[in-house]
Amino acid sequence: LFACGALVDALQRSGQDAAAQSRLAECFEDLEFAQHNGWNSLSLQLGRLRLLILSGQAAPASELMATLFDRGMRARGILTEDPVLSRLADTPAYRELIERIDTAVATARRTIAAPG
Repeated sequence: LFACGALVDALQRSGQDAAAQSRLAECFEDLEFAQHNGWNSLSLQLGRLRLLILSGQAAPASELMATLFDRGMRARGILTEDPVLSRLADTPAYRELIERIDTAVATARRTIAAPG
């Protein structure tokens, strides 16, 4: 799903909108197939998030982003370095997720560093 989204992103960036829309529809079909077969991993949800962003569905993307921390998302770098995910950097859901990750990581580091 990540590779599918990356191809859509590349097609969009190169101005091949019709090809991007066609590929995006295929990506959503792949996502639906995975979900129908019971797949519900964090990586699948990140793939879904990327597809929502690529399809211009900012509201559902923000709603999904708000659930990622509780699903185990702690990889701040994925959010900040991914050119698709970082498109939501100005949204409250994105900023809240980054803040929650930073707090959780700092707490874990303090716990590990604490003596005894």
